[in-house]
Amino acid sequence: MSMKLRASVMCIILILIEGCQPAPTPHVTLEQHLHNPIFAERYWGELVDRMASLQMNDQKLLQDKTRAAIVDKIRQDALSREQDYTHKRHEAVIGNFVSVGEDTKGPAMFEGNTLSLGPGFETYPGPSLHVYLTMAMDPRDVTFPDATSVDLGRLESPYDSQQYDVPPLPKPTGTGSVIPPHYRTVVLWDTQLQLLYGFVQLNEG
Repeated sequence: MSMKLRASVMCIILILIEGCQPAPTPHVTLEQHLHNPIFAERYWGELVDRMASLQMNDQKLLQDKTRAAIVDKIRQDALSREQDYTHKRHEAVIGNFVSVGEDTKGPAMFEGNTLSLGPGFETYPGPSLHVYLTMAMDPRDVTFPDATSVDLGRLESPYDSQQYDVPPLPKPTGTGSVIPPHYRTVVLWDTQLQLLYGFVQLNEG
C-alpha cells in the first residue's frame, strides 16, 4: 500500500471514529441548577450552615470585622433564600422514589407546571427510560401506562438534579362541585423493555 493511500485510509478511519463519539454533555452552571427548587433549598441551607460554622469557630475571621461582616451578609442572604424555597416546598407536592424493578431513590417535587428531581436522585440506566406522571396512586395496580398517564420524555440522566415541563391538565367540563383531576404519582418506565423501575407518590409538602 502506497504512503498516500495509507494516509487516506487513516484519515477516513479517524473521521469515522470521531463521528461515533458521543456528543459532549452540556455544561450546567450553578445558576441553572438553582432553578431546581429541591437543589436550591439544599444549596442555600448548607451555605447557611457553613457561614454559621465560620462565625462560631473561625477565630481569625472573628477578629477581622470586614470579613466577619461579609460572612454575616452571605449567611443572612442565604437564609432568606432558603426560607423562600422552604415555603415553595410547602405549596408543592413532593415524595421520594420507591424501588420496584431497579434500585431507585431520591426526591421528586411537582409544582406549577414543573416536575423536579433533586440531588440524591439515582437509578440504573435503561435503554429507553421515560418519566411519567399519572393519576393512579400505584402504577402496579393498573395496566401501565394507563389512560391518565402522560409521558414527560426520556429521563435526562440516571443521576442527580433535573427538571421536566408538564403540560396543563384539561379543565373539567360541566357545572357543580367537580374536583379537578390531578397527578398523584411520578413513574420511571422503560418503554422498550416495558419495565417499571420505580415511582413516587406525591403528597403535600
